Amino acid sequence: MKPDLTKTKANRLTVVVVEDEPLFRGVLEKICEEQRGLEVVATSGSGDDASIILKQENPDLIILDL
Repeated sequence: MKPDLTKTKANRLTVVVVEDEPLFRGVLEKICEEQRGLEVVATSGSGDDASIILKQENPDLIILDL
């Protein structure tokens, strides 16, 4: 079953990508942006920066590398 991507403003889910490897972070961002219904609102290379971004953006989805 596919998720319903029509429940947010402008029919898009907002996404924050958190990944310390810049190349892979860029790949994840590109993959997300190519998906209908997803909008990457921010990316981060560290958990500390991500915590600030998450408070500001309040995204629907977080892609996080642990």
